[in-house]
Amino acid sequence: MAALLRSAVVIILITVLLTSFVAGEPARNVTSSSPKFNHKDPTTGQRLLCDQCPPGTHLKDYCTADSPTVCQVCPDNHFTEYYNWEPECRYCNEFCAKPNQKMLTECTTKHNRRCECMTGYFLDLEICRAHRQCRRGYGVVRKGTPHSDVVCRKCRQGTFSDATSNTAPCRPHRNCSALGLAFKQHGSRHRDAICGDSDSVETDHPNNNSTTQTIEDDSLRKAVDYVAKNLSVRWQKFAKKLPGKTVPRRVIKNIKASNSSRRERVTEVLNEWVKVNGKKADLKGIERALRRSGQKELAQRVRKM
Repeated sequence: MAALLRSAVVIILITVLLTSFVAGEPARNVTSSSPKFNHKDPTTGQRLLCDQCPPGTHLKDYCTADSPTVCQVCPDNHFTEYYNWEPECRYCNEFCAKPNQKMLTECTTKHNRRCECMTGYFLDLEICRAHRQCRRGYGVVRKGTPHSDVVCRKCRQGTFSDATSNTAPCRPHRNCSALGLAFKQHGSRHRDAICGDSDSVETDHPNNNSTTQTIEDDSLRKAVDYVAKNLSVRWQKFAKKLPGKTVPRRVIKNIKASNSSRRERVTEVLNEWVKVNGKKADLKGIERALRRSGQKELAQRVRKM
């Protein structure tokens, strides 16, 4: 009797398992290549796993237990970009009609019409805006694209940009020395250096024989180098305190506009001062200018040279 009961229980369990499997049987048209979606057959109530329709098509008929999903190609001016089970394709609603916009690719069954900003413009909050212009003294460090603006940066020492542009980077100054020429005018971040033959270079004081004078006095030359290295006040303030003939404004302006270092500017100011004052330019004059500028300690050291 016990054996019969055990057999009956086994038969009941097998029946339940078979019934459960049939109720959840997947569609027989399942393939491994396409994405799937769940669908309940409205006629039989059976739950099926149907193939999705590939890009460029839409769902025409759901799959059944006996037939696969039926897909249909999108009509003109309609598309589907991804696998789907949409009953209709989407309308191509991009027309590339915004100002300064152009069509990149036409509408197809697989994607919408694709638009892009014209050359010289970039997309910003759905508007094609003109690329930024880098003004004089600034160069382009990152060019603009249809999706991003131009990035400008101030020209570094030794480089320049002499025109407004949205494409040109800063350029290096002409190296007059490497060309075997003399500097006629030092470059700045707004303009290039100007070179000329050493014999033909115009000076700020053509009538003064001392304009071509070099600093031959060792003590004076050492003082110029020392002051240029250690001066702690604004070089323009120091230049105004130099005795005798003043360095011309045009020279000061050119030095100020150059990309030279502070030490180079002080050296150039003192050299120009020596040129315009000749033999009257001496250590006492530099010492006096330092005291007038509040550089008493530096003045004492120059006095001992």
